[in-house]
Amino acid sequence: MAVIDAKHVFSDGQTVAINSGQSATSTNVIKQATGKTYRRYTNAAAKYADPSNVGKLRLLVKVTDEILAAAVSGATLDIKLMKHTTAAVGSGTLVDSKLITITTARPIGEILWDIGLPVDALDEEFFGIEYDVAVQNISTGKMFAALMDGVEKTSEEGV
Repeated sequence: MAVIDAKHVFSDGQTVAINSGQSATSTNVIKQATGKTYRRYTNAAAKYADPSNVGKLRLLVKVTDEILAAAVSGATLDIKLMKHTTAAVGSGTLVDSKLITITTARPIGEILWDIGLPVDALDEEFFGIEYDVAVQNISTGKMFAALMDGVEKTSEEGV
């Protein structure tokens, strides 16, 4: 497992046992440090420091501490990476999302989302995860979500 900086953790053991039609914002919102403004960012109000040490960033979301299960098969969990100019990321702009349908229990340790992110997509000061539930209630489940150095894992790499 990659080394994870605590400042880049959105959720660690956060419950997503949420009723249909409800949502929860990650327990942590990441605030980027302000960096220098470079010529290529002249249209931006500010440039934020690259949160990656290697210039490659990835978002990892997985089940942790408690299995992910729906009260009735067919619940959906929409995991959204959001950005905003304030810490109220739930009302911000969507960067990317992944919709998970829960028909059977997902075990602890199962990776739900592992995606490489272009650093240029992280052009706001604040980032967070929004967990939205629909169709059916989710009865149990806890999430780990973090930004980390690295690249997206693919099946070609034996994952």
